[in-house]
Amino acid sequence: MSKLGIAQVGCGDIAHIRYFYSYPKLKDRLELVGLYDMNRAFMDQTAAELGVKAYDSWQQLLDDPAVKAVVVTTYHPSHAQYVIEALEAGKQVLCEKPICTNTQDTERIRKTVNRTGGIFMALPDDAYPHVDTVKQMIQSGVIGEVNSADGVFAHQGPLHAPWFFDKKLAEWGVLADLGVYPISMFTYLFGPVDTVYGKTVMLQKERVSLKGEPIKPSVEDSAAVIMSWENGMQATLRTNWCTAADKSVCFWDFRIYGSKGVIYINFSDEAHRVVVFSPYAKLEGEAIEYLGFGDNYVIKTDTSDLNVDIVEAFLDAVESNTPIADGGCSIARQAHVIEIIQSVYESSKSGQEKKIKTRF
Repeated sequence: MSKLGIAQVGCGDIAHIRYFYSYPKLKDRLELVGLYDMNRAFMDQTAAELGVKAYDSWQQLLDDPAVKAVVVTTYHPSHAQYVIEALEAGKQVLCEKPICTNTQDTERIRKTVNRTGGIFMALPDDAYPHVDTVKQMIQSGVIGEVNSADGVFAHQGPLHAPWFFDKKLAEWGVLADLGVYPISMFTYLFGPVDTVYGKTVMLQKERVSLKGEPIKPSVEDSAAVIMSWENGMQATLRTNWCTAADKSVCFWDFRIYGSKGVIYINFSDEAHRVVVFSPYAKLEGEAIEYLGFGDNYVIKTDTSDLNVDIVEAFLDAVESNTPIADGGCSIARQAHVIEIIQSVYESSKSGQEKKIKTRF
């Protein structure tokens, strides 16, 4: 099987952490052909370091027949246009989260995906091995009837990249950077949300970047959200850039409450990614005391590299020419997630609960 030729659009932090890190581990299946970034000097430096081509223009990248797929890791508001133009040029596309910053752009992307028939993978990816294990446990009734869930994702903020704090460049703040993850994961586990209520605020009016540069934020850095489903279940999430933790060791955990037990998911604790409190039934797994409670069990799950998992999932879809399922990393589900985030901002302004219209 020939290798998939990939071009990267955007050479920032996530490109290095996730994609330039993952590509060498999958070198038997893909080849990084080249890069495009609006910062020419940075692009040239990155291309030289990786030993790949630096494109003179976005159009030159699209015209290159060696490029079969494009990975988009640019500023949030620019995602939609890059995705649409790449799909129209016959490329397969993987887009970082959030796929865009308004519901109009999600509809533009959806129409393009449907018209072109291209493979489009829309992050976040929630189909991690441990999250899928949790989904199976929920569906099989391990913790009884689920009634509520809580999620937290927080760290000190993307101080390495001041553009995140600039509304003109990012449009959305912490909800686009961190909040999108728990929102997306809850839709993956429990299906379409019915209503949402939220509050967003800017707490830290002045910041300093990792390079010592002053930052004057113009987007929210803290948000609290309540999501409700048609069956009455509710989930809360809190996300902020105001927590005393570096983004590499952030707080990223969830609790799912059921009539017969509780599931804990901790992305930052590889040894205890999934723990189940099950006082009425013994489960397979190591029995431990957890958060002061007995009757807890460490559930063994695949601890594969979560960054590599994402690229592998994209390769699987492209190689098999299998469109992403609506319940997975699809435009359908991420359109729903984008509507939820947009509705949180609207709810914060109006003080009113918002009805979510999209479904997947």
